[in-house]
Amino acid sequence: MIRMLIYVCGVLIIANIAVLLWPDKTYVGPHVHSERAEINPHFLRLNKEIEDKYFAAQEAASQQDVDTAVGETSVKQAECYRIGPFMHQENFDLAEAVLMNAEVDYQQSTRTSVESNVYRVYLGPYLSQAQASDIRDELKRNNILDHFVRQEDEQQYIISLGIYSALESANNAVQLLSNRLNSVNLKQEVVVLPESFWLHFAIRNESQIKQQLASMDWGEQSAKLGRHECRTVSDSSF
Repeated sequence: MIRMLIYVCGVLIIANIAVLLWPDKTYVGPHVHSERAEINPHFLRLNKEIEDKYFAAQEAASQQDVDTAVGETSVKQAECYRIGPFMHQENFDLAEAVLMNAEVDYQQSTRTSVESNVYRVYLGPYLSQAQASDIRDELKRNNILDHFVRQEDEQQYIISLGIYSALESANNAVQLLSNRLNSVNLKQEVVVLPESFWLHFAIRNESQIKQQLASMDWGEQSAKLGRHECRTVSDSSF
C-alpha cells in the first residue's frame, strides 16, 4: 500500500514538472513603440489626442452609409482645406502623422523664403515697454490673447494684433477689433517671410474629422486649418 502511494506521488510530481517545462509556442510580437528617449514629448501628448479623436470618428463613421465614389465625383462631394503655415519641420511631420492616422489623403507644398508686403494691425505707439505691458494686461482681461509687444525704435513700442498679406483681410480685422478696442491702427510693412510648409487635402463637409482637425493644437500659433481651392497633383500654388 505504501509502495503504491509513493508510486502515485512520483507520477504526479513528474507530471507537474513536465507541465512547467513544456515549451510555450505563443508568439509575442515586437514592441511597437520606440524607446522613451527617442520620442518627442510633444508627440506623446499629441498622439493620445489623435488616437482618441480618430477612433471616435471611426465609430461614428461606421453608423452611416459611406459613399465610395472616387476621382472627380469624390472631389465635387468634398471640400478642400489646407493646414499651415508650419515653420518647423518637426511640427510639420507631426501634422502629417495626424492626417495619416485619420486616413486622410493629402499633398505637401513648400513656400520658399521671400520678401513680401504685409499689413500689420496694432495698438500704439507707447513711450515705454511698461506702458505697453499694462495695455497687454487689459487685453488679456478682455480675452484678446493673440498679440505681443514689438519695439519700433529706442523710444517707441507697439502691440501687434496681427499681420495680414491682403489689405482687405487687414481692414476687416481693424473693423472687428475697433468694436472692442480704441485706436486700432494699420500700417504696411515689408518683411521677409521664412520658408514654410503646408498640407492640402479634401474631406467631406459633414465629416467629424474636419471638426477634430479644426480643434487640434498644431504646435505653432501660425498653423491653422482653413478652406482653400482644390488642387491637382501637379499644382504647386498656394
